[in-house]
Amino acid sequence: MRTIFVSFVCVVGLLSVSLVGLVVAHQGEEPPKKEFEELTKEEQLYIKQCAACHNWGGTGKGIFRPLIGITDRLEQAQVVAIIKKGREETGMPAFPDLTDPEMEALYTYLSTLKPSNPKQDSEKAEEKPDQGQVRQPLPVSALYWMNKPVTQPVIDAYTLAEEHAALFDELPCFCNCAPLGHNSLLECYRTTHAMSCSLCRLEATRAGRLSKKGESNAQVAQQIVKQFWHRRVKPQ
Repeated sequence: MRTIFVSFVCVVGLLSVSLVGLVVAHQGEEPPKKEFEELTKEEQLYIKQCAACHNWGGTGKGIFRPLIGITDRLEQAQVVAIIKKGREETGMPAFPDLTDPEMEALYTYLSTLKPSNPKQDSEKAEEKPDQGQVRQPLPVSALYWMNKPVTQPVIDAYTLAEEHAALFDELPCFCNCAPLGHNSLLECYRTTHAMSCSLCRLEATRAGRLSKKGESNAQVAQQIVKQFWHRRVKPQ
């Protein structure tokens, strides 16, 4: 009996170490190159206003086109007009409240985004990732080892993230998590962030329902922007 008990303790201990290691691995992967506080004012403004959809560095994802080289393709007045008025056909919201100095700062930052080689262009956004390389969220089983309440809505949301990881990686998150280095809704589920963020969970629920109805990833992304942009946690 003592041998069985010792074996049980060993198994539990190994399981604990494995789960903690998994959590640390997820939380420690792919940090931003700089801390948010280390960025210039122009970079910080971009991260707060644009990175939810277009990513750090303007690399884009899914239906959200990359911004690399945009100032080489468009005049400043054209870029400003797009930002101020938005583009309904692509789902991009308008930013009419940005001041002229903020617009100038954004354009200054965008002008620094240059292709790393002549072949890099906006078509890169249409490349589909290899399904074998889709990043994964924290497994639901790992949540019980966190120092946060594991409620049914949390379980449901992380389950959806597991089922739709590739989709979540193409969706923006409007909880103002871009300054944390997040590049998609999936990032919120690769850490414990979504456990305490109701907006992340609402987006997950909506995305799951739309996907179940047969909507494509692009259609889901457009609906997420349409529904949650105005409910976003606005940058300070």
